[in-house]
Amino acid sequence: MQRARFPLRMSSILVYCGKGSREGSTSSFLQSLRETVDLSVHGVGFISADEVKEDHWMSQAKVICFGGGYDLGFIESLGPSGMQNIRKFVSGGGSYLGICAGAYFACDSIEFDMNGPLEVVGKRSLKFYTGKCIGPAFQGFDYNSRRGVHAVPVIYQNMEVQTYLEGGGYFMPECQSSSQTHTTEVLGQYKTLENTPAAIVKCQVGQGTAILSGVHIEFSLDCLDHEDKYIQKILPHFIAHEAKRRFVFKDVLSRHLGITCGIVSTDNSCP
Repeated sequence: MQRARFPLRMSSILVYCGKGSREGSTSSFLQSLRETVDLSVHGVGFISADEVKEDHWMSQAKVICFGGGYDLGFIESLGPSGMQNIRKFVSGGGSYLGICAGAYFACDSIEFDMNGPLEVVGKRSLKFYTGKCIGPAFQGFDYNSRRGVHAVPVIYQNMEVQTYLEGGGYFMPECQSSSQTHTTEVLGQYKTLENTPAAIVKCQVGQGTAILSGVHIEFSLDCLDHEDKYIQKILPHFIAHEAKRRFVFKDVLSRHLGITCGIVSTDNSCP
């Protein structure tokens, strides 16, 4: 049986690494967490699909995180038992942080590139957000290049921050009903899209919390490929707003997920 990739301890923060995850996105997620949280309080490391299917991690984890990639890979790799464990963990008082593909994965249903060549449409099992995630919010997404990268203005606490978006979606709620059991709070909105739809949402799920973001609030400036021709075009936006991005990421972690954050590390290199 495969064991954990780092020593689990109470209040661990686990980043899914396996089928469906995009390597660069996963490593950047891990690095940004290590730079932001207090490592004397929280262990930070990867968790595989096989490990999610087990249950030993559930009593020791604080948050489980899913980043960029494609959620059909998550579904295939985790299977019903893995997804059931995630739901049980969150409803029992744990937390979930899903960004881009990890956000699509956690909604009631998704509409990705509907009627286009990359179409993925359907219901999902976690259902932390009782509505749809619809994307890409901005066009041009390409699995094989960074052609679809955008610097997107998001309003967070009345502050505008330019965020990295690559295929992420926006959140469309279902009609409210008396039978709805989840409470949702909009934390961030797309400034330039019609009707300023939600970009970041907070969902109360049983005793736990799920934060879903269509934009990559976790991508630090140092983890971007400065040599990529598509990123180069919009890099000045990210440079100008890096301090704001760090604030948003830290605020989500500390205020909304209850994670103890520390002094940002001076080692900003990516693995």
